[in-house]
Amino acid sequence: MHKKKTLCLLAGFVFFLSFLSSSIVLAAEDDSTSSIVYNYASIDTLTDEQRNNIIQGNPSETNLHDSENYLFVYQKEDLKTEQNKNSNVSGNKMLLKTGDTGSNKGLVTLGSAFILGSIVFFSWKKKQRKHFLLIFIFLGGSGFTSSFAYAIEQEYLREPVSVIAPKGTKETKKPEVISGYTYIGYIHTFDNNNVPIPEKKGTVIVNYQNENGDTLIPSETLEGTLGKTFETTLKDIEGYSYKRVEGNPKGVFSETTQVVTYVYTKVPVAEGNILINYVDQEGNEIHESQIISGNIGDLYDASTDNYQLKIEGYTLDTTKLPSNIKGVIKQQKQEVRFVYNKEVQDATITIKFIDSDGNPFTLYNLMTYKNGSLIPRYPNLDKYHMQLDYNKQLYNQGEQVPNIVLQSKIDETYSLPEKMTFKILDAEGNEVSQVGSVNEDTSYSGIRYWQNYNQIPDNREGIVDSENIVITYRILAYVFSTPPDEE
Repeated sequence: MHKKKTLCLLAGFVFFLSFLSSSIVLAAEDDSTSSIVYNYASIDTLTDEQRNNIIQGNPSETNLHDSENYLFVYQKEDLKTEQNKNSNVSGNKMLLKTGDTGSNKGLVTLGSAFILGSIVFFSWKKKQRKHFLLIFIFLGGSGFTSSFAYAIEQEYLREPVSVIAPKGTKETKKPEVISGYTYIGYIHTFDNNNVPIPEKKGTVIVNYQNENGDTLIPSETLEGTLGKTFETTLKDIEGYSYKRVEGNPKGVFSETTQVVTYVYTKVPVAEGNILINYVDQEGNEIHESQIISGNIGDLYDASTDNYQLKIEGYTLDTTKLPSNIKGVIKQQKQEVRFVYNKEVQDATITIKFIDSDGNPFTLYNLMTYKNGSLIPRYPNLDKYHMQLDYNKQLYNQGEQVPNIVLQSKIDETYSLPEKMTFKILDAEGNEVSQVGSVNEDTSYSGIRYWQNYNQIPDNREGIVDSENIVITYRILAYVFSTPPDEE
């Protein structure tokens, strides 16, 4: 008798554990996963509110919560239009609410089933009780009783399906085909486990600035639990000395952000100067000097366009760049010297010929000179020419002599002859010492050449110091005459 009672109690305990295991199976997921339950119900078991929440189509949500519940809703193919209010109420009690797993009702059903099983067990025939007890233990251990109780409680169209999936997974579950029912939509509910409330934090910003409010070193941010103490740090900054602090350097973290500012003043240091000079190849200053000032020990750089100047009329001699174009400012005097080449500029030298009246000089026409009296004395006189001894240039009789333009450069030296002479050439190009004819008084006169014989230009030689230099020669005819014949 004692063994039978023990066996009976063992069966009940196993049966109870099977229900309990079904109620805690969802506790296995962690914060990064979702527990998803799929249920299947007929629309006639839903309340009006639940019916209004039906979503047509298949689920496509992204599962982001600890618990995700999908209720697939079906309609019976021969369902009548009128619904009994009692069936609605009954169905409403059997559906899962948000976050409800149905484990409490399962325990109630467990108790009822346990009592019913005990009555049947003790009222059965002695031989059959052992068989029943073994079946009871088997069903309880396998969890079948859990599913059976769950089906009685929910009145779903089929057994629920539970899965664990990573949060952020897109829902792709499709409703099952259930014979005699047509799928019409689904209801989606969800819930989250309780999350611990994080501790509130306070912030302290620590600044390091000069007296103008400029940042000297990066600011620091201190964070801590409200009510906990904090302490800021006074730091050494090179070239600056601490002056004062604004705000509380020590205190407790509060909900309001606190600001602590350490103020520094610059430590004065000795200054030095770098003198920048600009000279030509002879060392003559060609531009106003510049000065680079700074603290002793600071770096300087005179290689920039601010100091390597472009000076009109000169080009920087890059072969003579100073070795100290960059360096450190020192206490003693320092000089950076830039040497320039003078640019070679084009210039012209104009030789101008004028007559005694200041008009452009014109050579004589020998054919008309002395009323044509030279023609009988000099055959082919019309083919005679004049030649300038300076450049051997030939000119025609009666021609106005144009200016002679010479190309030169600024600062170049030049030199022209004291005399410019136009000589007479015969038809064969031979120099003729003179041409003349007898006058009525039997005297003889004529021309030997044309020349500036009584005046020399002051600027015939020198240095080109302007873009155009004009040198003027006053040309006169050099004539001769012999006295008349004596009778």
